[in-house]
Amino acid sequence: MNLYTQKKRLLNGRYEGKAIYVSDLIGDPIRILRYEIVESPRNKGKELLAAQVEHKGELRLLFTEAFVLIKTLRDVAGVPPFETKIVKKRDGCYEFSKLNNVELNKLLNHD
Repeated sequence: MNLYTQKKRLLNGRYEGKAIYVSDLIGDPIRILRYEIVESPRNKGKELLAAQVEHKGELRLLFTEAFVLIKTLRDVAGVPPFETKIVKKRDGCYEFSKLNNVELNKLLNHD
C-alpha cells in the first residue's frame, strides 16, 4: 500500500482528487472545503492535516504535517468552506494568509 492510500484510509470523510504538495499551492488562492487532523502514519507523535481544497477549479487533496497550518486551523479557523492562500515565511514555515479582492475574484471565477 502506498503512502497516499495509507493516508486516505485514516480519514473519516470522503475526499476526492489527486494529492497536491503544499509547495504547489504557495501564493495561489484556494478554497478549503473540509479538513481533518489525524495522527501522521509516517511520523508517530505528529499530526497530519488532510484538506479537500479547490485549486484552479479542480478538487485536490492536501496532506501536510505543517505545524503552523494545523495550529491555525485548530485555533482560529471557522467552519469550512473558506478562502485563503498559503505563504512560505522567511523561516521556511507555511502559514495561511488573507486573500485580497483580486485573488478572491480569481478563485470565485476559476481563473
